[in-house]
Amino acid sequence: MKEQITPDRGRKNAKVTDRYVHENPWLAVGICVGLGLLIGTWSRSVLAPRLC
Repeated sequence: MKEQITPDRGRKNAKVTDRYVHENPWLAVGICVGLGLLIGTWSRSVLAPRLC
């Protein structure tokens, strides 16, 4: 059975994420940079052959 997402649960998750990012800012930046590089590399390899 699928759990129902409620506004209270969403607020709680947002607060937990906010607290984590404030406690570990450089880790959060590193994760975002890594994801950006991964997505950029993937999109370039997928889209570049189609653009030429």
